[in-house]
Amino acid sequence: AVNGHDAGATVLSLAAPLVAIAGVAGVYGPQRDPAFEALAVTATSPRLVLLARVTLIFGYDLALAVAASAVLRLAAPQVGLVDLVIAWLGPMTLLSALSLLLAMWIGPNVSIAVAATLWLLRLGTLSVPELSGGWLAARMQQVWATSPGTVAVTLALLAAAVALSRRRGRPRDGWYRPVAW
Repeated sequence: AVNGHDAGATVLSLAAPLVAIAGVAGVYGPQRDPAFEALAVTATSPRLVLLARVTLIFGYDLALAVAASAVLRLAAPQVGLVDLVIAWLGPMTLLSALSLLLAMWIGPNVSIAVAATLWLLRLGTLSVPELSGGWLAARMQQVWATSPGTVAVTLALLAAAVALSRRRGRPRDGWYRPVAW
């Protein structure tokens, strides 16, 4: 049902990952945090604060996507709830982990742009007839499917983000990060 037979299911499966990447990338960095200076002088680890924020944002986005899936299921009984959730869950987690890692490495604005571009490329392989039957569409379907491979790559990206969060000193773009972890 999510492969194009139902417009609502398709829109939800394409929109949920975009909402999550914007939220996850948007919580990283002092330029996005009005209370950063206050947090920088507390004994609370910035890594712990980041983890709490990312968990809260991703959890909220996850709850919204599940609620939207349930509403869609009620409105269109022919759409299976599990199939619908599987359509957006893998891409949402993978893109969120990629977005967080990129936000920590090169900044939140570039992170959102890169993750959204990758997801729009996926959308292009679905909607452009010249691309929908080719090798790119097949590879994009494999990459953005909810599968053990997606889970493994997501976990690897999260591990890299945790490792990157241990970095001390000033990031490349010059804004301040506390040295005490």
